[in-house]
Amino acid sequence: KYYVHISNDFSNGNQLTIHCKSRDDDLGWHVLQVSEEWSWTFRENIYGTTLFWCNLIGENHSASVKVFYMYDTEFLKMCNYKECFWSVRDDGIYLKNDWTASWSLWYDWEH
Repeated sequence: KYYVHISNDFSNGNQLTIHCKSRDDDLGWHVLQVSEEWSWTFRENIYGTTLFWCNLIGENHSASVKVFYMYDTEFLKMCNYKECFWSVRDDGIYLKNDWTASWSLWYDWEH
């Protein structure tokens, strides 16, 4: 089983609207207040190509990002091969390195 967590860490009190899906599953729209987290679990598809992406929308920001992808070893390593933690912040979208407990800027805002 794999886990993805997304937290709203905006400093200005803004809501974060999230819409995540894979080729097989649409997880719907979710609205997070500051400091709230949303997460889900899933199993790898039979082809070993599982990919989830999310549209992230804040008051002045938006981005479409991959939040889980089986075929990228560097990415899977950051998630300790099972659990990905994302922090959505004013200056971008961060991924936690599960080995070092440090956060890395993974995506910039598109708008």
